Amino acid sequence: IISGPFTANGPVINGIPVNPGGPPATTRVAPQGTKLLHDAVYTAASALAQRPGNRRRVILVISDGIAQSNQHHLRDNIEYLLDKNIQVFAAGLDDAFIWRDLNLLASYAQETGGSACYIHSQTALESCYAQSAEKARNPNLATNLQETATKVN
Repeated sequence: IISGPFTANGPVINGIPVNPGGPPATTRVAPQGTKLLHDAVYTAASALAQRPGNRRRVILVISDGIAQSNQHHLRDNIEYLLDKNIQVFAAGLDDAFIWRDLNLLASYAQETGGSACYIHSQTALESCYAQSAEKARNPNLATNLQETATKVN
């Protein structure tokens, strides 16, 4: 890779380093067939927690909503996300579409003040991304997170 967001210098958005001077991302290679949803959310949250407090902290998860063989757990992650003021927006695929009311993605999204949508086509994915981006720009993040934290505690 010669240039782009994943060059040796680290990820960039609009030419600005996303994690300047931060620790390098850690990678855990899991056995094939495992679903590390909780570990992925925790890794993303840990990276976002390094951002200054005045910056938005949002995770977009695109997943089937299944978690297996994780080192981290849903409850601990949600507490961490709330503590660090991180919202989760989720796009559910495959099984997540069928089990959307009982899905882990819905738990992450609802409890952090984000939202979840479930994808059955490319058009639905595009719409979900646009809706998530618009909701992530909502200036009421602090209010949403305080209300959510009250519900969890």
